[in-house]
Amino acid sequence: EYHKTCFSTGGKVLINATQCQVLWQKVIEQSSYRDFLLHTRSTVKQAIAAWDLCHAYDMPIFPDNCFLNEDALAFREWAREYDTRLTRHDYIDEATVPGLWVQDLDRKTAGDLRVVFYGFDEFTPQQRKCIDQLCELGADARTVPIENKNKNILYLAAKDTHDEVRRLASWCRDELIRNPDQSIGIVCTSLQEHRANLVRTFDKVLCPGILAGTDRPVEKPYSITLGLPLSHYPVIHTALNILGLARRRIEIPVLSNVLRSPFVGGANVELDARSCFDAMLRERGEPDLTLKTMLRIAEGKKLKLHQQCKQFVERLKAFNVLFLSSAKSCTPGQWAITFSELLKQFGWPGDRILTSDEFQTIEALGLYVAVAQVLAYVYQLRTSRIHRDVNRPEPPADLPIPDDMRYD
Repeated sequence: EYHKTCFSTGGKVLINATQCQVLWQKVIEQSSYRDFLLHTRSTVKQAIAAWDLCHAYDMPIFPDNCFLNEDALAFREWAREYDTRLTRHDYIDEATVPGLWVQDLDRKTAGDLRVVFYGFDEFTPQQRKCIDQLCELGADARTVPIENKNKNILYLAAKDTHDEVRRLASWCRDELIRNPDQSIGIVCTSLQEHRANLVRTFDKVLCPGILAGTDRPVEKPYSITLGLPLSHYPVIHTALNILGLARRRIEIPVLSNVLRSPFVGGANVELDARSCFDAMLRERGEPDLTLKTMLRIAEGKKLKLHQQCKQFVERLKAFNVLFLSSAKSCTPGQWAITFSELLKQFGWPGDRILTSDEFQTIEALGLYVAVAQVLAYVYQLRTSRIHRDVNRPEPPADLPIPDDMRYD
């Protein structure tokens, strides 16, 4: 409703959170306090939070006649400059919207409004003032209280975070045993920070079969809404490490991951031999080695029988031959085909049956490969000549990929 009122009258422009952050950053970086700041981004976030709180609770930002320390003086200078720039460019941000929205209304417009405020635990003074002003203008403004669905509320003190997660997982297991058809929702603050601990503990309590190392995939009875970056999933991490074998010098952790990964062809047959070969490479104490050196070690006569992994060596040789014969400068689509062929040399994603999560992760990777192929198709269109009618003007050639675009 604010956007309708604001833009229909040619009023101010509402900036989003990203634009607000950029504006604050410019203000702080161009201020006299810039040389005293170690982390400008964190300072920007704190300044925005203070600005929002001051407006939400109708607090003046430090009058001139009060004593202030250096931090408060800096914030007052930034806030005044930020407000000046908002006024100069006819901008407003989310913190000032409630008050300005009501100011732009008249009694005729407000009389046709019906506003319902639902889902608020409590109202800030700014919000309460906005509701009162709407009622004074004749608008139908109502507050609907939240229905209390939590009949039983229990507080439990834990020793630390690990103990809290363990108790939570045990409680979920007991509840599911009592009623297998129920759904349980868990709200966790700082989920990204505690994700690894949550997954490890819930796997141990709810699906201990995963820890047994069985060949059959184990479906987890839970899911976490916050996803990881694609490169953090084991199947994609292995694929990236396989491609990393093409480097001039290979780091031992990268090689170790490929040797012990279940997403490489022949892992079920040579798992023990590859693990022993990996241990032998680590005992050498070298942080990295070349592909030629590793092949010489793998085919050496001093290698013991339980350390020999012939399938892995053959795949590594085929990988090396294919890489050396590939072009070193390609379009995105050509690189996508080359990467796929290199991964096939190692039998990625392995011989065993993939779990549902692993399959969806590979499907997500396929989407990025498809995007690269689309870029290559656009590149071909850009460099090709198409017959046109000489009587018609030629459209501007402003496609985003130039003729000589290459990725190395």
